[in-house]
Amino acid sequence: MNRRMLLVFVGAIASALTACENNFEKVKVIARDNLAQAQTAHNVEIFYSTAGKVQARVLAPVVEHRESTSPVTLMPAGVTAYFLDSLGNLKSTLRANHAKRFEKERVMEGTGNVVVTNVDGDTLRTERLVWEETKDRLYSDKAVRITTKTEVLVGDGLESNQTFTRYRILKPRGIFSVKK
Repeated sequence: MNRRMLLVFVGAIASALTACENNFEKVKVIARDNLAQAQTAHNVEIFYSTAGKVQARVLAPVVEHRESTSPVTLMPAGVTAYFLDSLGNLKSTLRANHAKRFEKERVMEGTGNVVVTNVDGDTLRTERLVWEETKDRLYSDKAVRITTKTEVLVGDGLESNQTFTRYRILKPRGIFSVKK
């Protein structure tokens, strides 16, 4: 019985030694790739520009950048974006509980209690809004509510310029008064 136990023990040790591999170069590569894929920063200010002109200033308490074939920047603790005209004057402000920016596409998606206010005081509220930087465009496929000085507009979906001065509700709903 002791001889049999000794053979089992030796066999187990031998298979354990041949099954394990410690390739430190592979470990270094895996660790380096994981570090490059996720980076976190706090209290971040980002400027977005086109042709050397700043078109937006974005503030976020937490920013996580993930590198991959489709790099993405996450703002999980909220975001505030200030949209500027060509002279650097403030034209509108966007706030959202969360945001995600798709780097290659230059598209940012704000979600959760999204509020956009323009210089005239018009306010848009929705749960999801997309900003296409290269097209100077905001849009939503969710319910929207726009409050102006004289009216409240509601509907589903919206298209707007990024300064929220020209906008269109895609599927308006509610009671409308028609001027004759």
